[in-house]
Order: sequence, then structure tokens, then C-alpha cells
Amino acid sequence: MERVVAQLAGGSGSGNGTDGPITQKVTFDKNNIGLPDDGTLTLVITGDGVDVDKTGTADADGNVSFEIPGILTGTEITVTLMVKSSDGTILYTGTNTQTLVGSEFTVDVKLGLASFSGTAAEFVSAVFASGNTADTPYTVRITSATNADLASIASAIASKGVYVKLDLSDTSIDYIGDDTFNASSNAGLATYLTGIELPSGLTCLGHRAFKGCTALSGSVTIPSLCTVIGQDPFLDTGVTSLSDATPGRTWSRKWEMGGLVPIPNAWSGTLADSDALSRIDANRPDIGSYNYSTP
Repeated sequence: MERVVAQLAGGSGSGNGTDGPITQKVTFDKNNIGLPDDGTLTLVITGDGVDVDKTGTADADGNVSFEIPGILTGTEITVTLMVKSSDGTILYTGTNTQTLVGSEFTVDVKLGLASFSGTAAEFVSAVFASGNTADTPYTVRITSATNADLASIASAIASKGVYVKLDLSDTSIDYIGDDTFNASSNAGLATYLTGIELPSGLTCLGHRAFKGCTALSGSVTIPSLCTVIGQDPFLDTGVTSLSDATPGRTWSRKWEMGGLVPIPNAWSGTLADSDALSRIDANRPDIGSYNYSTP
């Protein structure tokens, strides 16, 4: 299936009844809606006296057709389309409220992405279906990105107006710099970034990297290659613990008095859930014991 990264118009159909309960047929072109060969399309129509909920698959001609009861002229209806993959994942969705006029039944719904897997550039240009919630975030899996793409990824999440769980595990990113996802710079991150899976090749997580992303919650796993964690990477977030992909590693935590005077090795031990949030740092010989600079 070709991934859709822009809004698409829905299909249309017509019926021959304006005043009575005459069955109407609505047909969608599989390619127009980005339906996978083994996927399904769900059509939901609600309104005064109207309750339609049907799911269909494409026929040999690549069309998905629905027989629906006649709807009286002037009835206000809400039409929802959901494009699903074979495993039930919602790929695209769209909703529109309209009033039926005359005998022509037109489904006018713009579809947006409800899940995403692709490059950083494709994500930046993607159009998502609006109306999701923090409890139903869209999974955004970035398959190709470099360190330089992080700023545009952060900006896109902040501006799209949808709740996102970000998966960077398959990228080549090895460094998340200071303040990259700091909500002080991108206010929308505080609302819309609800989850993060760090790159598997990450070696350094910078100071205040996700500071202020209040919608982030639960545990974050530190990848095995990561040897440096800056100060306060998850300050003022909902993250409750860090887990280590390589349990038993010895880490060092460093404190700065008033942000000015570093005291090395104020604490050392294995990285544990109870040592989750505040000023965790690991010494790395190639960058010194007290602080670090951008690789």
C-alpha cells in the first residue's frame, strides 16, 4: 500500500429516493482511500433516526460498496470512515457532518493518518486525522532520521494538534542534544507528546532533553549503548521511572549546586527505578567527568 501523507477525498454514491426508506448504494474506490489488499473499510453514519455501521472489503474491481437505508432529505448526518489493516489497526480515519440534499448521497470525508511509519521528512508533511485523545495517541514510528532531523520532528509534533507516541528505535540517531524536545521552546510538546521510545543506537541523552513534556508518562528505557545521561532529561514530565536495557550497569550521578558548582560522584550505583528523574549523569572518559559537550 502506498502511504498517504496528505488529505484524501472520500468516495461518493447516489440513491433514487428523496422522501422514503429506499436503499442507497455508496461505493468507494480502494486506491482513493489507500485501502490495503487485505484491509477493511468501515462506514458509520449517524443522525436523526439513522444508525449505520458497516464494514466491507474490496471486490475484484477494487471497489468497496455499502447498501444503506434511505435517508430523508434535510437530515443532518455524521459520516465516519475508517481504513483498517488486516490486523485491525486504524490506518486512516475521517469524520464529517453534513445535511442530505435532494436524491444525491455524497460522502464527503477527508481522511487523515491514524498511524504512521516512515521517514522524518514524510512525517513532517503528513496530515493526521484530528480528534484523538491522550488516551488514544497515534503511534508515529520514524524509520529513517538523523540527529539533524530531531528539531523538525519536535516542531511537527508540537504543531500538528494530535496526540503522538513517538518511536525512534529504528533510526540512526545516536545523540539527542540539550533541550531538543524541551516544551519551553515548543509549547505543543507538553500536550501532544505522550510517549517516547529512544533510538536503539543512542549514546547520549542531553540536558533537559524532554523537559516540560507533561503528557509523557510511565517508564522510559535507556538503550544499551547510551553511556551519558544529562541533567534533568525528564524534568517536569509524567515519567515515573527509567529502566536500563542493560541491567546492572554502574552509573554515576552528579549534582550541581545552584547550577554552578559540579560535585562529581555524589552518588554511584546501578540505574534503578527509584533513581529515575533527577540529575542523572554518567561519566565517560572521552568527554570528561564533570560535564559533556556535543559529540
